[in-house]
Amino acid sequence: MAPILLVRELPALIFAGSLSLFAFTAFTPALVRTFWGMFKPKTKVNLMRAGILEIVYSVVFLICSAIGFRAA
Repeated sequence: MAPILLVRELPALIFAGSLSLFAFTAFTPALVRTFWGMFKPKTKVNLMRAGILEIVYSVVFLICSAIGFRAA
């Protein structure tokens, strides 16, 4: 439910001028991963790979949200 709200509410905030485009970009990796997981067949999870990807997603989120909120 939360990804659907993000897809609906974040663009509304951007068009209203409350958020910059970088703030939306910060959520893009999580949204893509969520939608990809809905349609991808379930396989065995590689925990090392999952941990590294979570770190990368967190760093991308941090950078994009910091730029986005500074510009807003």
